[in-house]
Amino acid sequence: MEKCIVISTYSNDLEVINRIQKELLEAHLVAGCQVSSVDSTYWWNNEINSSKEYCLQVRTVISLYDKIEAIIKGIHNYELPEISYYEINGSKEIINWINENSRC
Repeated sequence: MEKCIVISTYSNDLEVINRIQKELLEAHLVAGCQVSSVDSTYWWNNEINSSKEYCLQVRTVISLYDKIEAIIKGIHNYELPEISYYEINGSKEIINWINENSRC
């Protein structure tokens, strides 16, 4: 059983988020995706900025991270997209589901 992770990225363009999630799902690199709307405040170019963004979270296995990161970077509209992940633990059933539905 492989370690499971949630990868997150943000964009102000919902079409970009939808393209990323579609490509990842069609390539079977992720078991599932969630998109949510967030209000973000951050430093950029020495100024504090605020914007409406969309957060894409995907469930997958650690061995697929590099492939997923490359796809996100290839589609993303930001100069410096945030791509981060954290390990998840959960019920045996959900960990099995992620492992069974995330493959090369």
